[in-house]
Amino acid sequence: MFSLNGKIAFITGSSRGIGLGIARALARQGADLRLSAVHREGLDAAVAELRRNFPERRIEGIPCDVTSQESVDAAMRAIESLGGLHILVNNAGINLRAPVEDMPDELWQQMLDTDVTGVFRVCRAALPLLKGHGGKVINLCSLMSEIARPGIAPYAAAKGAVRQLTRALATEWAQYGIQVNGVAPGFIATDMNKPLMADAALNGYIMRHTPAKRWGTVDEVGNVAAFLASSAADFVTGQILFVDGGFMASL
Repeated sequence: MFSLNGKIAFITGSSRGIGLGIARALARQGADLRLSAVHREGLDAAVAELRRNFPERRIEGIPCDVTSQESVDAAMRAIESLGGLHILVNNAGINLRAPVEDMPDELWQQMLDTDVTGVFRVCRAALPLLKGHGGKVINLCSLMSEIARPGIAPYAAAKGAVRQLTRALATEWAQYGIQVNGVAPGFIATDMNKPLMADAALNGYIMRHTPAKRWGTVDEVGNVAAFLASSAADFVTGQILFVDGGFMASL
């Protein structure tokens, strides 16, 4: 039921952090992987790590910039040439912080282009590869798909849009046997979040509002993505699953 043997997964932004954690989880369940990132050096390192740990899987790296339609289309051609696609994970994203009063249009547009339009571009380009046999699309949402904090207005707006895009695609693509869901991580311990973890005031806020009283791990996010990618979730679509240690329930 939870096996992904024979399945091929494409994960954007998978050279580190949550994306790499999802890649590990899918590989553990039997999937072959197509990793993706903008920077080749980090991508090559991630591919090498996963090949060492999962020598029985076919793992390839495909550079992809989700802000470029040309790059996305090239990635899809590469994926098709490598055997097709069954699982798409849209993880690539950025978070550029600034108060709205100090925010230039360029920052706002960069966030939306990467975090929302990038998901749209990749989903649209991947549909022909999924249409014939069905499949799974998993979009990375966030706590900020539902709530907000000061200084991250474009990120909250973008992740709220990804939540709604996920639901809309679920209704459009059910006819093709494609399930579209979102995973919304809470506060997850990653290299990128180390400065936040070291912030005593923020960490105190997180501990007060997270019933589990700890930061989550990338593997815990990956395990939920692996469930959604499996046949166990064939009747689950249009849902946003929070992996947050109870944060949302405590508000």
